[in-house]
Amino acid sequence: MDLPLCFSFFLRAISKDNEKCFNRHTGRPFTSKRFKAFEEELRYLLKRQLPEGFTPFMEEGLVVELTTTFCDRRRPDVGNVPKSILDAFNKVLWKDDKLITTLITSIEYGKEDKIELNILGSDPVSRA
Repeated sequence: MDLPLCFSFFLRAISKDNEKCFNRHTGRPFTSKRFKAFEEELRYLLKRQLPEGFTPFMEEGLVVELTTTFCDRRRPDVGNVPKSILDAFNKVLWKDDKLITTLITSIEYGKEDKIELNILGSDPVSRA
């Protein structure tokens, strides 16, 4: 497979941390409907961009770059954004996001909300 693989999604990233809800009766956490819809839309958009015959990455050592662009100054912490996006791609882009050993992440401001994900390659040191 030729790398890098680059994907762009024109929607606003939301933080899984901010969308965590708790059951009033049991106190157990659950994910909000809004966040589930975000994950589903992200997966749908990813599947439309994947090369034909693509199989998810299965080996540890992925190097991934993630850039999120926000059109306003309301934004979550840079550390909270990746989890929500990377988890959404489990079993579609990779077996599990724990296969990522290097993550380069940044937040920018622009004219429109956007998520850009680039799989740059694999880290041979992490697989040794």
